[in-house]
Amino acid sequence: MFINEKESRFIEHQKTLKGFQNLFPNTSEMSTIEEDEFISLIDFYNDDMADKNKDILISELKLWQRKILALEKQPKNAMDALTICNDMYPNIYKLLQI
Repeated sequence: MFINEKESRFIEHQKTLKGFQNLFPNTSEMSTIEEDEFISLIDFYNDDMADKNKDILISELKLWQRKILALEKQPKNAMDALTICNDMYPNIYKLLQI
């Protein structure tokens, strides 16, 4: 029973943490958004989000990904990304802080 609970807990957190990967697209083409993973992430941090509407959050993520992909040098980590994140992406900024 303990092992089953431990596995289910880690599997749930793994899905949530995979949502952070959407903040860092890694190809020259538009990165596909894993909506299930991103929605799991924003559900987990719902109290911290400036906006609660999932459609707005996904749209903000798409704009953020376009901005990142348009840069000559893409950020390698959250600290680098925070320096280029502005007021246009309040929810992305909060996720990068987390």
